[in-house]
Amino acid sequence: MFLRLPYTLPKFQLKRFITFQSFEAEEWQSKLQSLNNLSYYTDKKLPNLIRNYYHIHAGARLSGVNTIWSSDKTIIDSLNRLSRYVTKLDKDNTVLLARNLSLMGIKNHEIWKIIETHIVKSTISECIPNDIIALVQSLSSIERDEPKVWTEIENFLMKNFYPTMRFDSSRCSNLLLGFKTVNQGTPELIQHIINNLCDKAFEFKSRDIGKIFKALTYEENFPKELLNKICQRISEVKENLLEYDLQRTLGGLVRYGANDKAIFEMEEHALENMKTLSLYHISVIAFTYAKYKEKEIQIKGDRQNFMKSMELYFTKHNARILSTTTGISKDVQELRLMWAFSKTRDFSNLPLWGNYSKNFQNIQYLSGESQFYVEDLEISMKNAGLL
Repeated sequence: MFLRLPYTLPKFQLKRFITFQSFEAEEWQSKLQSLNNLSYYTDKKLPNLIRNYYHIHAGARLSGVNTIWSSDKTIIDSLNRLSRYVTKLDKDNTVLLARNLSLMGIKNHEIWKIIETHIVKSTISECIPNDIIALVQSLSSIERDEPKVWTEIENFLMKNFYPTMRFDSSRCSNLLLGFKTVNQGTPELIQHIINNLCDKAFEFKSRDIGKIFKALTYEENFPKELLNKICQRISEVKENLLEYDLQRTLGGLVRYGANDKAIFEMEEHALENMKTLSLYHISVIAFTYAKYKEKEIQIKGDRQNFMKSMELYFTKHNARILSTTTGISKDVQELRLMWAFSKTRDFSNLPLWGNYSKNFQNIQYLSGESQFYVEDLEISMKNAGLL
């Protein structure tokens, strides 16, 4: 996990924090090499070994080194040695090991299978609720979807926490995102989590809302009470909604039929922060409007005004936005964006449409789902006299 500089700390604490960061950046390589020391693989020294995984990862990040740890021979050898000791780990070190390996992006099936078996047989019975949140985040972040361990996690929550207790909004949104990421959790549990979120909605921060919309991306219907609670918090949290969270929140409000006030507030915020958005973010927002608000973007009003404002911004900053993505991905995202703009049925922006029509033949190679958008956009552009 990349460590961010906490500017709000007092000066003496800032100095201590910066010193710690410098130490981490300088020491990670020696800690990595220490994993080859066989004397570290004992019951007594395992806790330090497990902590070192985090220090190695954090130190490398602070040094600007983005290593694929799952391919690093030293890490692989270390995990092979460690695997025989996992069943001896206490609860705290099991949770910490899962956390550190997930932060490092290590998806080695064999080590995770051993960890999950130990969680089911031993660790889960000793956990407290916050341990469960940590396990959910760790397992879901690397998409471990073994039903046995998730069933045990759910059983813990249903027996020891819900329906009478509540997590804060941050932990609860992590819980929802974790279960939904790996498509686990019974409807009964998910409803308890939704109820928890509704009860703690007054705490919602921008990151919580972004995680909620990410978790429920593929849901046909969004819980109405939860949507209303989110709308009530938009004014308070929107300033910190940027990039993916901005895209997901505005898209979610539009898709699931939030009230006009909340959507309008987010539209204003999005236009003010367009410079933070990539081609991907802009194309997803526009595509959502075209798919779920097609009639509204064809008549004069707030939704049409927003789409036209996005179109004008894209025209003016075309080069910068297109440079945020390359290759086939760029062509697909630009296609979806232009297809979305075409649904306003207004092709009067000749600098934009004229240039795109000249290069339209260059995207004819796109196939699969994209072929539909190519053909549909071609019809619209021909009807507008652009082809």
